[in-house]
Amino acid sequence: MERLNLVLREKIGLQLLKLLNKNLMGKKEQKILTAILIGTSALLIIALVIRNKRKKIKCNDKVLFLGNSQTASSSSYVEKLIQQCSNSDFTKVAKVGAKSDWILDAYKKEIQNGKKYEWVSVMIGGNDIFARKSIDKTKENLEELFKLAKQNKSKILVMSSPTKEFYSKTQPIHLELAIELEEWLDKNKLVNKFIPLTQLTANQDLFASDNLHINKKGQTLVYNKIKDKAFNV
Repeated sequence: MERLNLVLREKIGLQLLKLLNKNLMGKKEQKILTAILIGTSALLIIALVIRNKRKKIKCNDKVLFLGNSQTASSSSYVEKLIQQCSNSDFTKVAKVGAKSDWILDAYKKEIQNGKKYEWVSVMIGGNDIFARKSIDKTKENLEELFKLAKQNKSKILVMSSPTKEFYSKTQPIHLELAIELEEWLDKNKLVNKFIPLTQLTANQDLFASDNLHINKKGQTLVYNKIKDKAFNV
């Protein structure tokens, strides 16, 4: 696709140079130039649409969903995606209380067992920010996971954790770490799709009574966001 874009840019560039160098900007030449611009623009738009579709998850893709309790829930966004995609080949590996080190080890076991996936999805952050005073180790674990996924020819979807602003044990440092992690994920070039959930879930009605875990309404919101931003359905 990048090669196609380059070829298109080169073609229009050569035509423009010819017209400009010969000072041919009469009505006939203007029509030619307009036709070239319209045709090239249409091809670029088509190319971009095709590229964006290829970057999204299809229902028949093999997808691994890694996560903590938000993903482990029996009524999580994963179950909703499975319902949406009949005959899907989705695998969920999640654990209540899981941090990035457990998620990394879980993915390594999948690789050791010879599992191959078109996409690896990770929802991460909540337990890490409460377990550590820094997220340096979290970044290290995720960077290793992302590199392993790329080595195994998988694309990567990442979601940050739902907001912790309503949780009784949350302190300012936890919110700061959550923002730091979200910004790092957003800039990470190994990630194909990133969906930040902090602002999206900034509504207490989306949480269970513990104000830590999202409820069914929250799961539905996350599901709709993933379906819209990451899935080609």
